[in-house]
Amino acid sequence: MRGKWFFFLAVVTIGLLWLMRTPSHPQPLHEIQSPIPQNSVLGQSHDPARCGTLICQVAWSGEVPAVKSLSMYQAKLRPGGKVEVPNPNAPKVAKNGGLTDAIVLLRGVDLKQSRPWDLHSVRVELTEQDFLIQQGDRRSRIGIVRRGNEAEFVARDDSTQSARARGASFFTQMLFVKDQPVSRMFSNAGTVELTSGSGYFWMRGYLAVSDHPYVGVSNEGGEVRFDQVPEGTYELISWKANWHIARIERDPEWQMQASLDYAQPLEKKQSIRVQAGQETRSVFTLQTSDFASN
Repeated sequence: MRGKWFFFLAVVTIGLLWLMRTPSHPQPLHEIQSPIPQNSVLGQSHDPARCGTLICQVAWSGEVPAVKSLSMYQAKLRPGGKVEVPNPNAPKVAKNGGLTDAIVLLRGVDLKQSRPWDLHSVRVELTEQDFLIQQGDRRSRIGIVRRGNEAEFVARDDSTQSARARGASFFTQMLFVKDQPVSRMFSNAGTVELTSGSGYFWMRGYLAVSDHPYVGVSNEGGEVRFDQVPEGTYELISWKANWHIARIERDPEWQMQASLDYAQPLEKKQSIRVQAGQETRSVFTLQTSDFASN
């Protein structure tokens, strides 16, 4: 009988020791990669005499859609409290038909021939209603960051805020103290979608991360201008966020909206030739039917 008890205790002891072992390393949901060093050759062989100017117009064709405001409930912050907020991705079309807040960029730029980086630093401000991205004199929902540089994040109200990045970057940055900025570095080129991790799930901001400065945001007239573009043939890209809602998830306890995803953004491409000493113009024409609803 004693032998059985000793055997039972030994098995229990071994089981407890096995449970107390050092576990294997956790596997991240997204692969952790070492930051790619910032390119140091940018502008080394830049020659303004061998450059031209590129002016791109982003135009809207047809009727401008009447995008409804979003009727949202915040599942934990305001139980039963309904808020009406404008859709952050709704198209803004000027009287001349120009589309505001479209990203335009060049692909295929020789970094040595590029002009040096001369764009202002970016500060992302969060409130209970919106992202406001300050870059120089421009305030919008879009900013341009050089790959390997930092952008500031700061909360502008007393609520606890957090900025969640997806796309070319993946992180959540908490902002506990009002008006106290926190910096984050962006190591990968591409588009970064900014959302709120603090209950304001409809909010959106966007960062275009690039190795070169030939990235712009269309102004109130729908225009983007690139000066000192090295002579050559490039792929010209326009990018516009989609206002259609693809999915809404609800909190399982409150049964109110807890998150939403917008449909895929619209990206258009064209080939463009820039010649030294000349001004080249290009037009992207967008319309409602270009934007997928799911």
